[in-house]
Amino acid sequence: MSATVANEEHGTRSFVTVAYARELIAAPELLGAYAERFTQSDDATLVLYAPDEDPALAAAALRATLARAGCDDDDAPDFMALIVPAAEGDPFVASAAHALLSHSGKLGTVPRFDETTVDRLRIRAESAWQSSLAAVPAAQPQPEPTFSSDEQRFQHDLAAYRAMPGGESVRDEDLFPQLGDWREVHELDAHYFHQDTWAANRIAELRPAGHVDVGSRVDLVGFLTAMTEVTFVDIRPLQVDIERLTCVEGSILDLPFADQSLESVSCLHVAEHIGLGRYGDPLDPAGSRKAMAELQRVVAPGGHLLFSGPIGRPRVCFNAHRIHDPIAILELFGELELVEFAVVDDAGRFARHRDPAACRELSYGCGMFLLRRPLTAAPHFEVPADMAWAFEGGEFVERDVTVLFDALLAESDGGAVYDVGANCGWFAVRAAGAGRPVRAFEPVPATADFAERNLGRFAGADTQVLRAAVGDVPGSATIHLYSSSGNNSLHERALPPGHPLQRTGEVEVSVVRLDDLVGRDGYPAPVLIKIDVEGAELAVLRGARETLVRDRPLIVMEWAESTSRDAGHGRDAIVAELRSVGYTALALTPDGELVAPEGVGDECGTLVGRPV
Repeated sequence: MSATVANEEHGTRSFVTVAYARELIAAPELLGAYAERFTQSDDATLVLYAPDEDPALAAAALRATLARAGCDDDDAPDFMALIVPAAEGDPFVASAAHALLSHSGKLGTVPRFDETTVDRLRIRAESAWQSSLAAVPAAQPQPEPTFSSDEQRFQHDLAAYRAMPGGESVRDEDLFPQLGDWREVHELDAHYFHQDTWAANRIAELRPAGHVDVGSRVDLVGFLTAMTEVTFVDIRPLQVDIERLTCVEGSILDLPFADQSLESVSCLHVAEHIGLGRYGDPLDPAGSRKAMAELQRVVAPGGHLLFSGPIGRPRVCFNAHRIHDPIAILELFGELELVEFAVVDDAGRFARHRDPAACRELSYGCGMFLLRRPLTAAPHFEVPADMAWAFEGGEFVERDVTVLFDALLAESDGGAVYDVGANCGWFAVRAAGAGRPVRAFEPVPATADFAERNLGRFAGADTQVLRAAVGDVPGSATIHLYSSSGNNSLHERALPPGHPLQRTGEVEVSVVRLDDLVGRDGYPAPVLIKIDVEGAELAVLRGARETLVRDRPLIVMEWAESTSRDAGHGRDAIVAELRSVGYTALALTPDGELVAPEGVGDECGTLVGRPV
């Protein structure tokens, strides 16, 4: 209906707003604001409620108010005057009203609007109309609103939210605009996201008893407390109190730790800033180099450093950061060896196990370096006197095999390592230093003592030395002892006259099969098996067939013609055994390459087995 006076028997349109007649007569600006937003064509009614008023007087006053507001023509919004006793009118307005037009009145939980918020009232009505038509196919699809700015989108969404039931309580003083988060593509800082994820995974694999972080992102520091005790060092220490986190004030140029004392250290996207003044630090062109030297100083033998920073064409982007040549970074950490290199390239793509030299021409990549300080032979690693010749200078004489073992260790990505024929434990210790569960097998008691002491330095680590030989028939056997214990064997050696290696005795030992152990309590499935048993390699493989078929570990093993011959077979039998359980066999050349074993000479004495 147009601007007329009615009673409770008249119907209303779908969206009902109630206004108290007395307030509307006293504050005509409410009526004017409503009439500017609603027209006769809208499916909306403004109920002019006059409870307990004289009908004749109230009707006359309302007609005059409508006329003064220009709301008495055919284009005016739809009005309905409700002039009844409150006992009759209150239930009607309480059930019919969607909104209240008032400065301060109340109508139960019905949302209130005034002339300053009437735009929200209009949006609320439109929302109600759209809901009522949801089941009816639209004649024309309505286009999505477009916005010229994030601020415009925010204002539109705010008004729409306030018009919804329960949304009207949002106050201007509580607004906290977040602009741009609506976009479909997540804005990701590839450097920080990937480096933090990479570092957390490597630390989880290493499982250090404690970890020290120097200046990295505090989110990462907090997450690491789920894995181990964490000490966070920064010139601005965190003022927090959470379990397993200790915050220490300190500088990356003068860390509060003794030389070679830390098992696990991280410093991610920090060193490139040192000496540029960005964070109030003194200017120093050598700042990054000094920071790296200090990080290197505190890493313990067998300990690890996780380091990251911008890599590519070297330059100083003052005062933001420096970009370093990845090879130069490795040279600056010359006392440490590279275990793994990962990279985020210029396109934001992440990749592990990459060659640092291939990343020297990046513009702004992120290089992630997992570094380890090598173990030395003394005092941290004990060697039997008869094996001292093999560890001169603190490194095992078969350096190429050590490098290969470390590469396979990194490739295997966590999990248990089995060292079959461990001797004093050189390879077992490297695996334990990488945080892996280790099962070492050494049958000779005196030699096993050295392995146990060397592995014992990893307090809390999951390591075990089993004093038994490994073969394909469980039980017991005689092991032949030689003047250099690395040559002890289940098969007597055929040595030519005058050979410096001398047989010194024999001892009865237990023999176990890997298939009888793996999967039992205390013997997790291996991801890497190293075998060096002086001719018994074929028997070890035959006693592990079920394990190899089921668990598919990597294998690195001695592959010598002379010891195979002593065991009564050619070394081609070992290649055939590997292939029979679905493995590819590759021989290690003196140049460090892995090649097909056919036709290679005795100079290739190490074999790698990879599951096909």
